[in-house]
Amino acid sequence: MIRHIVLLDLSPEYDRAELSDVMTGLGELQSRLVGFSGFEHGSNINFEGMSEECAYVIICHFDNEDVFRNFIIDPVHADLGQRLVNICRRGVKGISIIDVKLAS
Repeated sequence: MIRHIVLLDLSPEYDRAELSDVMTGLGELQSRLVGFSGFEHGSNINFEGMSEECAYVIICHFDNEDVFRNFIIDPVHADLGQRLVNICRRGVKGISIIDVKLAS
């Protein structure tokens, strides 16, 4: 299993409708890519005060590395990713990505 975790530092004036549309698009990718087995997203509540720069989090679940690689090269994913860049503070530098291969 692969977890693809995306941390977004959203611009203060980001377009909430745009973020919602991108989340819808990512959810729709799940139905197109067999093995894209889970998709979660939401606002960072930052209870411990250790991630102020992260306003929003996306977590994608992939059954294996092949599915994940197909997701990465998917043109719809690329378009959605660019739209996220456009609403983040500092553009692409406002996005952190963690990819985890879970132990069996």
